[in-house]
Amino acid sequence: MKITAPEGPIQPGASGKISVSITTAYFKTMQYRKEIQLVTNDPLKQRITFVVLMNIHEILSNLPAYVNFGQVRPGSKKTKEFMLANYGKDPIHITQIVVNPASQMTIAPRKRITLKAGDNIRLMVTFTAGKNLGIVNGSVLIKSDLPSLPEKPIFVQAEVITGE
Repeated sequence: MKITAPEGPIQPGASGKISVSITTAYFKTMQYRKEIQLVTNDPLKQRITFVVLMNIHEILSNLPAYVNFGQVRPGSKKTKEFMLANYGKDPIHITQIVVNPASQMTIAPRKRITLKAGDNIRLMVTFTAGKNLGIVNGSVLIKSDLPSLPEKPIFVQAEVITGE
């Protein structure tokens, strides 16, 4: 959240402008509420509280919010499905899907996708466990033609456990 207020004092009878802006590109659908306290030298109103209230609606949504493969044995594969949905009014063109680490993950379909308003698509991401034990954090990066959301990361996690 960015707040800009007038510099210096506002003279009696004069007015000043306070601007509030927030970038919502990576927010999920939610109601957002924030209180802003304005401190004054007015003995009758030393504090004024402004309330910013927004309903944020996600245009390009992924369900689940992140992909957790759970425990995977070395050398084995596990596939999980997630859905991309267009809740906007216009088509969204998915221009590229990038997985990381690419040496351990694949995704299908990998082609360019156009999601019409109200459409969704199911994607399959496959994790192949290496020999190193422990937590593997990764991501699926959805690149789109949305000016407000050119990239949407989806976080991925797996735990490579002993093969015994």
